Amino acid sequence: MYELPPDPQRLRVIRLYLQMQIAAVDAKIQEAESDSAPVAAGVPSETGGGAPQRGKGGARSPARAWRLQSVPDPRGGSGRGVLHRDDCRVPGGGRLNRQEFEVALGMPDVTSCGVCRPEAEPSA
Repeated sequence: MYELPPDPQRLRVIRLYLQMQIAAVDAKIQEAESDSAPVAAGVPSETGGGAPQRGKGGARSPARAWRLQSVPDPRGGSGRGVLHRDDCRVPGGGRLNRQEFEVALGMPDVTSCGVCRPEAEPSA
């Protein structure tokens, strides 16, 4: 087992990531037990995807929150995390505040979404 960091921000991000991993495993167990059609791709979200936020004139407003999505490794490895803006069209993941987002951005197994580019500052 890896040594856990002492600060609450990183511990919260790790806890959220682990909860998403458990949700993915639970979905796979349910799929295997039901012997039915495969569950939709992705990890079930506890917070929901939500629609993009719209400002005046229908333009997108800047993201105020982010999401961390768990992507399983198809070969059975530990998988990885993908960071998204909360208004990204890619579904899934649990919500993060700015501090949690910044911590997750520095984690080695976490990458940024190529669609919404959450690390880029939103244009005003």
